Amino acid sequence: MRAAALLIAGDANAEALFHCQQAAEKALKAFLTFHERAFRKTHDLGDLSSQCLEIDDSLRLAVSQAEGLTQYAWQFRYPGAPYC
Repeated sequence: MRAAALLIAGDANAEALFHCQQAAEKALKAFLTFHERAFRKTHDLGDLSSQCLEIDDSLRLAVSQAEGLTQYAWQFRYPGAPYC
């Protein structure tokens, strides 16, 4: 959060969003790994969130707030990329 705040303060919003997406993705993947659940290679927080909710539905509010970050996994890092 501190790094994102510093990036935003420096007018680096795109970079802040990318790092927030990465943090959420890694947290979801760590949760799945801890519970010994396989997941496909993806940056889609919606897919990862669904798998996490199968394990623990109490995460619903937290993961629903993160799902909108999916697009920032690539949008600013790879402008013009052919995928969404």
